[in-house]
Amino acid sequence: MSSDAYLDRLRRIRDAVRIPVIASLNGSTPGGWLEYARFIESLRPRGAPWSVSHANTHGSVANALMIDSGEARYALVQSDVAAAAVTGQAAFATYGPLRHLRAVAALFPEPVHVVIRSDDADSISSVSELRGKRIAVGSRGSGTRQTAMQVLRAHDLGHDDYVIVDARSPEEALQLLADGQIDAVVEVVSAPWRQLATAAAEVPMTLLPLEADAMRRVSESVPGLVPLAIPDRTYGLQQGAVDTLAATALLVASDSVPDAAVERVLDFLFTSGLGADRGASASRLSRERALAGVTIPLHDGAADYFAAAKAPAVESPAAATQ
Repeated sequence: MSSDAYLDRLRRIRDAVRIPVIASLNGSTPGGWLEYARFIESLRPRGAPWSVSHANTHGSVANALMIDSGEARYALVQSDVAAAAVTGQAAFATYGPLRHLRAVAALFPEPVHVVIRSDDADSISSVSELRGKRIAVGSRGSGTRQTAMQVLRAHDLGHDDYVIVDARSPEEALQLLADGQIDAVVEVVSAPWRQLATAAAEVPMTLLPLEADAMRRVSESVPGLVPLAIPDRTYGLQQGAVDTLAATALLVASDSVPDAAVERVLDFLFTSGLGADRGASASRLSRERALAGVTIPLHDGAADYFAAAKAPAVESPAAATQ
């Protein structure tokens, strides 16, 4: 279902019933946000008088705009994109600051993956050596595209220094890489990225580390991006940790959502989520780390919830995952 059709359905449901409808808007990376959205759906108790549903969208930028315009109540947005949204920078320069976007909780870190074929590793050993190469940098409207261009720029690669290849999905981008039709894929996604592991089992692929000076420049200038190392053996042929940057997946809401509703969502998420043995998605949830990586003002309901739970602001997601 398209995001427009999904929103139309939500409007009709909202007008027809008198019970809460919790809706989430997510990006398009299976194994990342979609997996997490399905996990949240799975927590709904049978017979509960409310519903949770998700829809594919173009990603963080689109999600933030839909929240701010009132087209959606909850969404997932990358922390660096959220910071740009509330300040009217980067992809939001033509819109101005988004004034209705609020943070509900930080969910999990999403490292930047720069992927090449292993048989190109002799000629491409660093991100700066992608000059003149064909690169999939994420779909238009996605947080990945904004972050990818910032990372490439920090490695002295401007728009004219590489060829942007538009893939319809991260999976298509990986297939183009496997087929030799492009030279690199940049994706911001939680690790391990299952689709990468699957693709690399067929055609060996490797991750490029980000350069230390480039990471410093980006982390100093882009709120919400922090250094992180993808641990050794996260992917089959990987040897040694890979230095990169990470955003944090933020659950966000419109400031028009009642405080009590946000508190119920958080209680539902952490009480049901932490008590549910549902694999990797459940293991990422942590009330203690739920304020790490938050780059925008908290929703008043979230502030009240965490104050009551006495959840301190803790270390960055990079430190929390090392």
